[in-house]
Amino acid sequence: LMQHSWLVSPLTLDPAKLLEEFPRWLEKLSARHQGSIIIIIDSIDQIQQAEKHMKWLIDPLPVNVRVIVSVNVETCPQAWRLWPTLHLDPLNSKDVKALISAECSSANVKLTKEQEKKLERHCRSATTCNALYVTLLGKTIARVGSTGNIDETLQQCFQCQDTVSLYRLVLRSIQESLCSDKEKGLLREAWEMVRLEYMEEGPNVISAYRQKLVDYFTMQLSRDRVTWRSADELPWLFQQQGDKQKLHKCLLNLFVSQNLYKRGHFAELLSYWQLVGKDKSSMAAEYFDSLKEYEKSCEGEESMICLADLYETLGRFLKDLGLLSQAVAPLQRSLEIRETALDPDHPRVAQSLHQLAGVYVQWKKFGNAEQLYKQALEISENAYGAEHPRVARELDALAMLYQKQNKYEQAEQLRKKSFKIRQKAARRKGSL
Repeated sequence: LMQHSWLVSPLTLDPAKLLEEFPRWLEKLSARHQGSIIIIIDSIDQIQQAEKHMKWLIDPLPVNVRVIVSVNVETCPQAWRLWPTLHLDPLNSKDVKALISAECSSANVKLTKEQEKKLERHCRSATTCNALYVTLLGKTIARVGSTGNIDETLQQCFQCQDTVSLYRLVLRSIQESLCSDKEKGLLREAWEMVRLEYMEEGPNVISAYRQKLVDYFTMQLSRDRVTWRSADELPWLFQQQGDKQKLHKCLLNLFVSQNLYKRGHFAELLSYWQLVGKDKSSMAAEYFDSLKEYEKSCEGEESMICLADLYETLGRFLKDLGLLSQAVAPLQRSLEIRETALDPDHPRVAQSLHQLAGVYVQWKKFGNAEQLYKQALEISENAYGAEHPRVARELDALAMLYQKQNKYEQAEQLRKKSFKIRQKAARRKGSL
């Protein structure tokens, strides 16, 4: 929600303040947003003191806001039981068969009639009809189906009457399939770490295992391999250890921050920066300095394209923070690099123009924004043709811009044009 409303101060992450301000944010956002806002919260009953922290759900919500929550029947707070409710029954045998078939089909594995009957007989209790259990069972069968013995695997799986025991079986089979002793050792250590974490053994032991994980993920970073896993794990581990210096250094690894931001962990990134004691402006300056330093080592087309992506991510991040004047420079640099390294008419150039225009819209510099959106539209039409969804996106952006300037007739014309393109695209997708 923060990323959709630049009036919000994203560094207001004090829980008490968040609870107080959240309904106001929602009100502001709904007033600005054209169309409906649907908020979906899964397993809301897992939140401790859910009724206390979710009071905003009971208050009258803005007219165009809807909230969908999922709860277990047993743990649903009494006050919420009067809401319009959809009861989801447990999976029946038909559902189980469909789920397992879908998993097997994706791996081109065909089960015999006899194997299907065995599965049907097995999946009859509440725990073996659990959606997670059935999905895991399907994936396990699909995994061995092309190379292993399905009957033997089924026999092993049928010994597991719940999801936890089935996960144990899967982990054991993965361990057996690993080639080197080093890989097996790593898996054993990870397994042991989980056991210690949840069996609540001594803090010194846990700390030692955390350090092993830190060493492992740091080694990955030193090889310039930033996976989503290392981007998630490493900052969190430094946070758990209370090592602000290393956390700070990790956040300034541009690829770690890019990975977190692009996967929607915006608030998480901010909370890490808060922990190391930096405000928004300091963050912006440090990221920009790191990027300029990194640029010195960039040579060749591939590394320049990667650099342009990093500049764009920084620009979008600063825009989401409400630092509009600071966001322009990295987005402008991203545009320059793409124009030089690729081609002035390349679709990625259109993407840069679109992002830069978005900043000018928020800044209320509508003239600059219109010019950039029109350039992006022209490039997209030349690159993809006049009836491509990317073209529809640029038309929608221009329509929204005209709407903000009360040019309703122009906005409506562009919206109709965009709608026709999206309709045709949906039909083509449907026929495929």
